[in-house]
Amino acid sequence: MAFLGLYVHVCKMETLYEAYRMAEENDGAPGIDGVTFEAIEESGVESFLRQIRDELITGAYRPMRARKKEIPKGRGQESPRSFDSGDPRSCGPGGSQAHPGADLRSRFPTGDVWIPAKRTAHQAVNRVAQAIVEEKTRIIDIDLCAYFDNVQHFLLLEKVARWVQDEAVMHLLKMMLEATGE
Repeated sequence: MAFLGLYVHVCKMETLYEAYRMAEENDGAPGIDGVTFEAIEESGVESFLRQIRDELITGAYRPMRARKKEIPKGRGQESPRSFDSGDPRSCGPGGSQAHPGADLRSRFPTGDVWIPAKRTAHQAVNRVAQAIVEEKTRIIDIDLCAYFDNVQHFLLLEKVARWVQDEAVMHLLKMMLEATGE
């Protein structure tokens, strides 16, 4: 089953509001434009989101280059991170996450155990204990953030295109990947 007609949902005000809320809740940092959530709220969140929606609908939307920064990862390691400007922060990654039908976890076998980020250690231990009782014996630990540091864009786009059959969404995703400057 493929995701069809997603772009119309990305352009909805309620999706943009939810994406904005998710980014703000996640303590989203300013992008290369230096625009903070406080600055957006001072000038009006609704007008900010309406401008993004209008640009998305007319095809005028262009993501700004991402701001690069090395973030401490632990054990003396650093990981490069990209911070989108205010507009992709609202309609980019959050826009796809804010649409309930875009949860790709539903594409994986039901027996898989997911322990998403922002879970407590106790929740993770309980989930692993439950998996052991269910005789699940393989553990795969994946740091998806590190994946996006090195992913080859054409491969990512090919894989996403298998499930997302919406040219406008694929075009938006391609522009966002190009905005990382890599």
